[in-house]
Amino acid sequence: KEVLILTKTVSGKNHDYGIFKKGEINIPSDVKTWLDLGFLGIGKDFSDIDYEMPHKKPKGKELTQEQKDENHVDRMEFQRE
Repeated sequence: KEVLILTKTVSGKNHDYGIFKKGEINIPSDVKTWLDLGFLGIGKDFSDIDYEMPHKKPKGKELTQEQKDENHVDRMEFQRE
């Protein structure tokens, strides 16, 4: 496993996706990336980025067992795709 992006810490409320939208983080379009739920909405704003993201639990509901299993996929397996 490898950390590709590590940003400086800053005081106050700064969301990962907000920093990304400002252009402070760049993800090349030819790199498949595993993003956390802090990047919700990236598919609408940046359709050229190849990414995977865990399923979000619907309000008042539960994830299906299949969704839970997909959320726990081995990241090394993800990197080999």
